[in-house]
Amino acid sequence: MPSNDGAAPASRPARRSTGLAKALIAVLAVLAIAVLGVRLAPLTTPGRQLVEGHANGLKLGPIGHLKLEGLSGDIWRDFSVRHLAIADAKGVWLEAHQVRVNWVPGALLTRRFQARAISARDVIVMRRPVLTRSGKGGSTPISVSLDSVRLRLITRPAFSGKAGDFDVAGAYRLARQGGQGGRVSISSRQHLGDHLRLSFDLGRKRTLKLDADAVEANGGAIAGALGLPVDRPFDLKAKANGAMSQGQFSIVARTGPDTPLDATGTWTPDGGSARGRLDLRASTLTRRLEHMFGPEAAFSIEGHKATEGLFDLQTRIRSENLVLDSRGLADLGQKRTGPAGLPFKARIGTLGKIVTIPQMGTGTVDGTFRLEKGGFSVEGDVDVAALELLGYRLARARGPALVRWSKGELTIKADAVGQGGGGSGILALLGAAPKAQFEGLRLRDGQFLIRSARITAPNLVVTGEGQRGILGGLSFKGDAQVASLGPVRPGATGRLKAVWTAGSSNGKPWDFTGDVRAESFAAGVSELDRLLGTAPRLTTKGNWYAGVLSIADARLEGDSARVHAAGRMTPGNVLGFTLDWTADGPFRAGPLEVTGKARGDGTLSGTLAAPRADLTADFDTIDLPKLALTKARLVLTFARTSGGGDGVARLTGDSVYGPARGGALSVSRPAVWI
Repeated sequence: MPSNDGAAPASRPARRSTGLAKALIAVLAVLAIAVLGVRLAPLTTPGRQLVEGHANGLKLGPIGHLKLEGLSGDIWRDFSVRHLAIADAKGVWLEAHQVRVNWVPGALLTRRFQARAISARDVIVMRRPVLTRSGKGGSTPISVSLDSVRLRLITRPAFSGKAGDFDVAGAYRLARQGGQGGRVSISSRQHLGDHLRLSFDLGRKRTLKLDADAVEANGGAIAGALGLPVDRPFDLKAKANGAMSQGQFSIVARTGPDTPLDATGTWTPDGGSARGRLDLRASTLTRRLEHMFGPEAAFSIEGHKATEGLFDLQTRIRSENLVLDSRGLADLGQKRTGPAGLPFKARIGTLGKIVTIPQMGTGTVDGTFRLEKGGFSVEGDVDVAALELLGYRLARARGPALVRWSKGELTIKADAVGQGGGGSGILALLGAAPKAQFEGLRLRDGQFLIRSARITAPNLVVTGEGQRGILGGLSFKGDAQVASLGPVRPGATGRLKAVWTAGSSNGKPWDFTGDVRAESFAAGVSELDRLLGTAPRLTTKGNWYAGVLSIADARLEGDSARVHAAGRMTPGNVLGFTLDWTADGPFRAGPLEVTGKARGDGTLSGTLAAPRADLTADFDTIDLPKLALTKARLVLTFARTSGGGDGVARLTGDSVYGPARGGALSVSRPAVWI
């Protein structure tokens, strides 16, 4: 019989090969099922609902969040949306109906989004959006190619001054590493001949081409969208032709007899020049700039070829409130400045028109502008005159400052010394010559980090430092010490110690806590000093976001009074707080004296510079000289009046003679009426 000794070893490799083949087939089958699932799942109703659910609420940069309804069709090739909307903090500001997108998914493999056609039955712009921080900048992750866009555009008066109705057609290209081009045609459906035509190629292959033409014979929604009058003839012509190395541009806008914008310029390899004038009164969109800089602004820039491939640049800006002159070596096309940067001098006649808090007079800057890798910097000496806030005045503040923009982050540093300080109020603690140092950083995601801050004065020392955590959260903590409250007001004495902590993450509000303790305290107001005692304590808990200070819980505890407050301080330092309080008598307001305990509520309103407190309290019985009141209500108003008073007290109640009312015309200097 033949031997089988060699058969077994030969079969083991065969079995291993068969096992590997089966495993490979299984893996391929799983991949095929996964691919088919990804491809076919969105074609089903549950699949489309899943996609729609994930798309709803998607943040679209600074313009708001996306809302979708009625997704249908093949999401991988040709799909439609019954209703699309974009909402900001105030609600929906844009909506569209019957949106259809035909696109090429395979283009994503080359990092390019390509849409063959995008159309919509209508796109309605109701108002201007409330913009938010856009987050990280930089180049786009993919290129964008929109071959054809067609839609009907409807604008409401809140956006364009008067209702508009247009047919829109166009195309658009965006390069991933920079540069964009496209064309758009907007034709009025209401007034034949009114239109906007625009074609452009900016930065692709170093080209610079622009051709814009807009006409509204009797005004209309196109002018209104630019903030211009809607009842005047409107005409806009803008042309630019050339490359980054050589070309020319011109732009003229007319509304009725006025020319709000007129600018021209040329450039060659040997140099160039540009000049223009802008009427800041013409458009509602530039009203803020008009308030800050004046009714008109003019500029000029001239450059001639110098050494090392740089140009000798001279820049002038003139307006009612701003004068700026600069001259130095740079090549703006190459984003390069010379070794000495671009020195400049700037003078602002009234800084208070640009920055409302604190009030400020003239400001000057003697500095240098530099183009750096990833951004730019501005560094120099700043001198500000006539500062005033909350009753405190500073004749002058000056010192070095630095502003740097680099790779999407903004750094601010300042070191200032004050002169001629004085006044009353809490800021009087700063004294005659306070010193301040500050370093802050605005991160790519829009959050602001205070790295360090310090204020030094004879009666006051404030220190604070901030950090960024390993998970991206920000923190800021610090302390303040007041050696004497004497400068705040006549009769005030004592010391204060304060500590605080604050934190924020992912652009959320800054949450904070604070704790202020007093020693040997006196405010110089006898009744208030009796209620608070010599060691009152204030604790706070709240947050800060978008210029709004919200206090969730603030508690002031003294020897004979306890106050709880909550509310907000909105932009403009407008106060809106509610109070509830308890106190131990006797209470004195002018000639009125009440024994026992009391509790009540009230409001704190007005502004930080001129606050007003309205407090109420109910009593079963109040004994006045020769008059007893029952079911009595006392209303106290603490506020500075035009006559120099500090508040009034009003009392109502029942007596044996019938209803009675009375009060004090001044809490500290009483004049009684009954």
